[in-house]
Amino acid sequence: MLRIEAGPRPLRRLPDGVEPEPYTRFTVTPLSPTIGAEIGGLALAEPLDDDLFGELDRALLEWKVLFFRDQPISSEQHRAFAARWGELERHPFIPQGEVPEIARFD
Repeated sequence: MLRIEAGPRPLRRLPDGVEPEPYTRFTVTPLSPTIGAEIGGLALAEPLDDDLFGELDRALLEWKVLFFRDQPISSEQHRAFAARWGELERHPFIPQGEVPEIARFD
């Protein structure tokens, strides 16, 4: 029998039984208690090694949305960074920027 509990559920960033681990390669500044964090101390213009990317991926899974402020990167560097998470798409209706996978919103 399926049991559905009523009432408020506690908000958690991580699944039950998973405890947060410290980040060693960059800083994480939460922007709310459960979603969104700013990443600092990281230059996206530089290639990311697998350990650094693994830590970033863990931060994305924990915080759901990551913000990288003041990153002077080219469209090609932006594409290379985004492609670490998987195949990129081209939006059929939004004009592309310097590379087809990057859409610019001005």
